[in-house]
Amino acid sequence: MSKKTQLIVLGVLLAVLAVVVFRVLYQRPSAPAVSSSDPAKYSPLGVENAALHWWRLDQARKTEYSKGERNIFSFYVPPPPPPRPAPAAASSAPAIPPPPPPLVLPAKYFGYSSVPGTGQRRAFLTNGEDVFILGEGEILLGQFRILHIGNTTLDFEEISSKRRGTVALEPEESPS
Repeated sequence: MSKKTQLIVLGVLLAVLAVVVFRVLYQRPSAPAVSSSDPAKYSPLGVENAALHWWRLDQARKTEYSKGERNIFSFYVPPPPPPRPAPAAASSAPAIPPPPPPLVLPAKYFGYSSVPGTGQRRAFLTNGEDVFILGEGEILLGQFRILHIGNTTLDFEEISSKRRGTVALEPEESPS
């Protein structure tokens, strides 16, 4: 920016500053639009008896706080607590929970094969149209781990609960 431009900008800023200072220091405050001394526009509040209610003040002073179940700072009253059940007769043996339901594999085990050279087995399982080929230690449907592939059975484990189950090899369906 050239020296001439800088001087022009400085002059404009000083002029704006002078106008603001003049308005702040020398301007009179404006008068309110409606004066309270104007009797034509004055209207008193609609109170029948403007005297103090001494009986209400005395009543409030005599009130004593007694601790209860209600929170004095809350407008709403909470519902009463539910009734507690009567204690059952003491039994000598604790209740035994029922055993969990048997573990069911959501796929049909229909065969296996051995990998030549290594002897590792691969199980063939189907779930509707989906076919799964899994080895020992692999995961089925993100929930079950294949533990052992036998000649007639497949041992598996549910990953989340560590429960184990066995499923038998299902015979081939002959078309009739």
